Amino acid sequence: MRKNKYIILFIIVYVMLFSSNIACASNRIVSLIPSSTELICAVGFGGEIVAVSNYCNYPIELTKSLPKIGDQNLNVEKILSLKPSILIDTNGIHSRYKDIFKKLNLYYVNIDVKTQDDIPKAALKIAFLLGNENNAKAFIENWNNELSKLPSIQNNKKVYVEIWNNPIQAVGGNNNIDSIIKKAGGINVFEKQNDYPIVNSEMIILLNPDIILLAYPETDIDSVKNRPGWKNIKAVKNNNIFAINQDTIVRPSPRNLDAIKTINEIINRVNMNEK
Repeated sequence: MRKNKYIILFIIVYVMLFSSNIACASNRIVSLIPSSTELICAVGFGGEIVAVSNYCNYPIELTKSLPKIGDQNLNVEKILSLKPSILIDTNGIHSRYKDIFKKLNLYYVNIDVKTQDDIPKAALKIAFLLGNENNAKAFIENWNNELSKLPSIQNNKKVYVEIWNNPIQAVGGNNNIDSIIKKAGGINVFEKQNDYPIVNSEMIILLNPDIILLAYPETDIDSVKNRPGWKNIKAVKNNNIFAINQDTIVRPSPRNLDAIKTINEIINRVNMNEK
């Protein structure tokens, strides 16, 4: 009799474990923002995404084939029709929908990525939520390894990053792009400002950056050079104005590593040219 009880108990435990594994293998993920999509894919769950935002464009082959659920305004009805098991946001971009999602029994999760140090933590959180923490281990190992291989900076340069040109919007301190500049070995000229301040030409001329990075679509380096009063800025005099892929630096995602490498290379190149 006791033996039969053990057999029944074993069967129950086995079924529970088997059911749990099935659940982990059948996530139905709706990614609400591009940075979430890129991170989900980077930790190996891209195949479980059932829909993405209108702005999601990377990985290209995956995102172009998936249903779109909106941009700043979400199509909640469409999201509900997809029967998702989880909705993943970044930095609370869609937190205003939180109560609606709760009423509809939709599982909404927000991942905070405020600096580059949060990227590995975010990868681990996503992997845990989706049922396989091991997926994050390889990503984190590669992330740390790639950062450790960056060439050292012999002479740090003052870097001005412009994320919009009309009005002129810069990158301030204590945010993800600021931490990208610092990881790359640069000094953010607006690090004492908060967030992403609107600035004027006089402020930039006074700060006199060594390097200017333009991170928005359809950049025109010549028009920046020809702004009134900018000819005496070091970066302008030495032709150290560069356009950088907006998505790799503005989105808090694994592709920030590309931005770090690019900026690090630019700083080292500028140092070499000054010798």
